[in-house]
Amino acid sequence: MRQSEIVRKQYANVDVNYHRRKLHEAYDIMERYLDGQKYMAGDQLTLADVSIVTTLSTVHLMFPVEAERWPQLQRWFATMQQLDAYEVNQRGVEKLRDIVQQLGKFEFPEHEL
Repeated sequence: MRQSEIVRKQYANVDVNYHRRKLHEAYDIMERYLDGQKYMAGDQLTLADVSIVTTLSTVHLMFPVEAERWPQLQRWFATMQQLDAYEVNQRGVEKLRDIVQQLGKFEFPEHEL
């Protein structure tokens, strides 16, 4: 699978499918948290949301949040990306993607960051 090429090049013994499954389990849990509420800890933005979105935006590079499978998570992620403060995180994610693509000669899956 194309998404796992970078991991396999750098870490030959990494079980990518295991990590994909674990991330998908985490996505499932976040989907349940968001059922009936706007943010992770309720209907108000909290530090939990800010903390989670920084991690999610990074793993989203290799393991995108599929809107069909996780619609609440995708809605929340889109909401978080609209925050002014997200711009700082976005710049970091873009730098990470560029460095990995240049040094690792790896192309991430095409999707919006």
